[in-house]
Amino acid sequence: MKLIVFCAVLLSSCATLSRSNGDSGGGPLPCVAKLTPCLSSLRSPENPPDVICCILLKSGLVDDVSCLCSLFRNEDLIRIGFNITQQDLVGLPPRCGLASPDLNTCDHAISRT
Repeated sequence: MKLIVFCAVLLSSCATLSRSNGDSGGGPLPCVAKLTPCLSSLRSPENPPDVICCILLKSGLVDDVSCLCSLFRNEDLIRIGFNITQQDLVGLPPRCGLASPDLNTCDHAISRT
């Protein structure tokens, strides 16, 4: 039940923050929901990410990089919605055996959308 309430608050925060950042889509970043299996690992670095987290993260880095890049660059959402730092989020892919995202490449991916 707590997870459902957390997800509802998180998605509401995403919608509010994305509208305040001028996102024309008006909705939350769709990739945020994919990261919910990663929350325990993001909040407690001593907890290794589980397989589901890593699969969803890999899928997002391949299929929806602009969404993840928008999330990486939205420090307010990361801090308020997840209660983590940008460094915590950027450090997750290597913990799944994936390459760290290049935030300069993220800037290019965001500008194309």
